Amino acid sequence: MVGNMIVVGARRADLPGANDAGAAYVFSLHGNSVDLVTRLIAGDARAGDQFGQAIAVAGDVIAVGANRADTEEGADTGAIYLFRRTGNRWTEIEKVTASDGMAGDEFGYSLSAFGNRMVTGAHTADATAGAAYVIPLKS
Repeated sequence: MVGNMIVVGARRADLPGANDAGAAYVFSLHGNSVDLVTRLIAGDARAGDQFGQAIAVAGDVIAVGANRADTEEGADTGAIYLFRRTGNRWTEIEKVTASDGMAGDEFGYSLSAFGNRMVTGAHTADATAGAAYVIPLKS
C-alpha cells in the first residue's frame, strides 16, 4: 500500500488456458470506498508462473514477482515484471531475471523497494541456500 493505492497479488489466479499464471490487482482508496483500477498480468504469462507471489511499489513503478516463471535458463527460474504508471494507465516496461539464474531458483519470491532500488529473494538459489539481489530502478 502506498498513498491511496493498494496492490494485491493473486499468484494462483487462472487466466484463459493458463492455470495458476497469476495476476495483480491495483485498487484506489477514496474515502470509505475502494475501486478496482486495473488487473496486471505478465505479457508472456504461462500456466504455473505464479505472477503475484510478491509485490513492491516504488513511486510510479509496481514490481511483481513470478517466482515460478520459466526462462531460457530452465523451469522455475523466476522473474520480476515492472509496470510504470502513465496517467491512469499501467504498462509493462521490463522483465527482470537474475544474471546468474538457474532452474529452480525462484527469483522474485519476495520483493521490497525503497527509493530507486529494489531487493528480491531467490529462496532456493544455490542448492536452497538462497540469494538476494539488489536491483536499481530506472527513472
